[in-house]
Amino acid sequence: MDLVNNREIWIIPILNPDGYVRNRRYNHNNVDLNRDYGYMWAGSGNSPAPFSQVETKLMRELSLKNNFSFSFDYHSAASYVNYLWDFHKKDPPDSNYIIYLSQNYADSTYGSSTTRLIPINGYDWYMVRGSSQDYLFGNFGTLAWTIETQQPTSPSQIDSICEANYRAILYILRIMGKGIKGKVVDSLNNTPIPAVITFYSPKRWHVYNDPYLGDFYKPLPEGRYSLKVYSVGYKPKIIEDIYVPSDTSAEILIKLIPQEEPIGFATRLYYVKRTIQDSANPTLTTDCLGPPDSLFYSLCFGGEIVLELEKKWPLRNGNGIDFIVYEAPVDGDEFYDCYVSLDLSNWYYLGRGLGTSGFDLSNSPLDSVYYIKIVDVNSGSNNLPYAGFDLDGLTYFLRGSGIAYNNILLIIILIKISNIIS
Repeated sequence: MDLVNNREIWIIPILNPDGYVRNRRYNHNNVDLNRDYGYMWAGSGNSPAPFSQVETKLMRELSLKNNFSFSFDYHSAASYVNYLWDFHKKDPPDSNYIIYLSQNYADSTYGSSTTRLIPINGYDWYMVRGSSQDYLFGNFGTLAWTIETQQPTSPSQIDSICEANYRAILYILRIMGKGIKGKVVDSLNNTPIPAVITFYSPKRWHVYNDPYLGDFYKPLPEGRYSLKVYSVGYKPKIIEDIYVPSDTSAEILIKLIPQEEPIGFATRLYYVKRTIQDSANPTLTTDCLGPPDSLFYSLCFGGEIVLELEKKWPLRNGNGIDFIVYEAPVDGDEFYDCYVSLDLSNWYYLGRGLGTSGFDLSNSPLDSVYYIKIVDVNSGSNNLPYAGFDLDGLTYFLRGSGIAYNNILLIIILIKISNIIS
């Protein structure tokens, strides 16, 4: 009863009802849903576009409205606790803790050969792009697994498999309180505000807080952590050396100070397309979110990314430059194409950028947008560590402050002068 009262548990009995009825992995449209999610999407499994199916669209909406800390997607094809990543052999920053939890989940499935599970890295098993677990972690920071159980052939096997995984889920539910819990509020009125919580020492994947309640939770093992918190319209805040004990959580209240001359920036990924293996790439998608800070994500040769803006702060059309796309200065200026959309249904081409460049919404029929797409135009060589356009982030003018707008123009002028001098 304690776990029921102190945990929020969501259960989706069947995500692919068409596949369940037909006993296959494809839905009614002949699309493999576990290739249709938007993180490192590549068009496999008959998926025509990221989130092309109603099932994956609904999963995205559910994830946006609820900041899930853990997720388990149950399949019946093998006997594995399949952990991140599916798309790449490079482990995510949280991998040691993910592997630890994977082993403990597997240890809870003791019993017969029918129930016993073995931890396995998704990529080591076989490479998948656009999977559910990569998407949940890559876009939201949710610690996600795909649990592969045997296909039962009798009622007794079904009972055994359910009992073994029930023990494992109870273990996860009990350790959910460990890590950092917090709340992000406006320093003037203590009202909750939406924020991105990033972890830089040691490096860990970012999480989001609830936009209405302001609370967040990051599962972490014992240790000391430093984090940086961003919210559009507020000054970023650094909090250093938070100690997480071994058996409980650290709890913090984060008060952000409003900016006098606020500048907008992207806070979320919508999708990332990366069709080339490029195993040498060392960059992380999470590093192109927030204000430009010299941390960046390399798109790869011909790759693309869609950045999502806060619904409270759309990018609006004004006089002259409306937003700037920043390139990190690592291997020279590179070309990319820029598109914008209000609703993801229609995209409008704004032009081709070279390095850090400004764009004007007047080149489209839109008055405001929520999504910005950046497409590498085959820059450089895919064999280089930083192949493709190196996206440091973007900033845009929040209409209503002439001073802020003048600052953006000044930044553009200084960039152009710097390029001429260099």
